Amino acid sequence: MKIHALIKITAAAVLLLLLPFPAFSSNAQASKIEILKPTIYPDTAENQKMINDLIDGASILTERIYSNYLEIAESSRSSRRNAGYSLSINYVFDPDQSVLQLTLKKKSTEDSKSFNIMGGIKNDTPLFLARSIFYL
Repeated sequence: MKIHALIKITAAAVLLLLLPFPAFSSNAQASKIEILKPTIYPDTAENQKMINDLIDGASILTERIYSNYLEIAESSRSSRRNAGYSLSINYVFDPDQSVLQLTLKKKSTEDSKSFNIMGGIKNDTPLFLARSIFYL
């Protein structure tokens, strides 16, 4: 019985000792995503502000919730160059049915995945967008 307790304590001690090492940090393998300038129709100042606010909110939530897996590239040119993925956003506003289309493309290949969000932008759309980016 004492041997099992000693093994458990030793395993816990080893894990605690490994935590400070950078190779085991949570961001070691995070994929960097560059968000491209969105395409908006109709391209009005009001729609641009609404989409930019949506992107800002989704970027913050993506990094807060999925920081172990995803990192949103800063707007600096060098940061965007190092991004392995690009995300394009198309928004078509229609009073009857608006559509927000996301396309995530891996820069090293032609692989891409798309997802459409139907309906207008609501309070929970930034969270829904962050989750959609993660699952793409």
